Amino acid sequence: LPFPLLFDANKKAIKAYGVDGMFGIGVRRATYLIDESGKIENMVVSDLFVSSHEKFIKQVIKDRTA
Repeated sequence: LPFPLLFDANKKAIKAYGVDGMFGIGVRRATYLIDESGKIENMVVSDLFVSSHEKFIKQVIKDRTA
């Protein structure tokens, strides 16, 4: 992959992004659009439906290449 991956054993990033699972178990599925300055521009959270994330990503790509 052309970007680094994060290993978050202590859940520091998970908690900062608000995606800790119910009762602190597991992790919620979230996709973020983060700008060059590190600001979150948009996001989608959908624990069960991966298609929501796919649609979000495709829309971002479409908007950015239009």
